[in-house]
Amino acid sequence: MNEKYHGPFTTEEVASLLRKKKITTNDYIYDTQLCCIFFIGDLKIFEKFLPISPENSNKLNNAGILIFQNEEITGPYTHEEVVDLIECHQISVFDFYNTYSNEEIKWERIKNGKLFQAHLPKPPEKAPENNNRSSKELSLSHNIIRKYPRTPYSARTTLEFNQKKINGTCTMLAIGGCYVETKVIDFKIGDEIDIKISPDIVPLNIHSKGRITSITKENVKGIGIQFIDLDEDTKSEINNFVTKYVNALKEKG
Repeated sequence: MNEKYHGPFTTEEVASLLRKKKITTNDYIYDTQLCCIFFIGDLKIFEKFLPISPENSNKLNNAGILIFQNEEITGPYTHEEVVDLIECHQISVFDFYNTYSNEEIKWERIKNGKLFQAHLPKPPEKAPENNNRSSKELSLSHNIIRKYPRTPYSARTTLEFNQKKINGTCTMLAIGGCYVETKVIDFKIGDEIDIKISPDIVPLNIHSKGRITSITKENVKGIGIQFIDLDEDTKSEINNFVTKYVNALKEKG
């Protein structure tokens, strides 16, 4: 909110801020379980605060882009004018714009439409400094810590480094990489390794070159790995698995 972190807040406190219009569904919320953020309006627990959808209509001329906001239709606008409204925060990404199908106007949320994906608010890449929060506490932000959501995982993993094979367990998985609990030998940040994750919850062999991005030598020892050459089919399979997990958390609120 205003490009700063606020909180932590409980879900009830977030709802109160929405009612008082001190925040909007257009703001971000930090998820301490995924170390990612989402638009507040993406979480099912806050869906009652979303703008309502207009009725489809065939009574309006097929000219320009219309916006449905605060139960009113405005426009028509050019694409550039709508982009300006988004960037100046005069409309929400959860407001609606029109599309045409068989001369009938249909409405779609701005954040879901292809026309404006490149112009949605971009959250920076810094996480809250204080991560000591309970799972019931949420924090508002325009910031994000991870490019890809991750999910807890558990699968046998083999690493190959300097012609040595090292066994471990993959405990976190994302499209972009994973975390492997293993004995830490002479790894360095930036080292490239070969990684094989055995079939488990995701029923396929994950095999990729990887780059070490973090090393933990205390408590739960292990390394964070960025996938370098993961094939598209495997990315798709991982994405489906992670998406189901993320959606389940959103439903849970």
